[in-house]
Amino acid sequence: MDGRISFRLAVDDETAGEWLVLFFVTDGSGNPIRGSAEGGNWSREANSLMLTHTYHLSAGEPAGPLPAAPLRLALRSAAEAWANHREPCEVLVTGGELTLFFPSGNSMTFERLEALGSSEGDDRPQGTAQR
Repeated sequence: MDGRISFRLAVDDETAGEWLVLFFVTDGSGNPIRGSAEGGNWSREANSLMLTHTYHLSAGEPAGPLPAAPLRLALRSAAEAWANHREPCEVLVTGGELTLFFPSGNSMTFERLEALGSSEGDDRPQGTAQR
């Protein structure tokens, strides 16, 4: 699997912001066979991260135990996403790695690539990671 996840801090709150993820599952030759792009708001409390899924795009061929997935597109209002599409994740940060543990039992580990430039008037770093 190869992908990228980005977290942007809210200007007035260091425990919340926006997130985006793009990843591909590849076959033995490195060709992409399924993928997903998702995003929304996030909030943090201790070692937990709450991901609110506002945007979702996914599709793919069968991969391991996963059956084929038809093209799925979702664009939700903030109220709909907050009420029905929130995912609590436990977080483990070790050195330059971030591991997200999802309620499904799956996990994804990302390596830190760089700190992005900050917004004008906001000198806090913003991170990008890759698996």
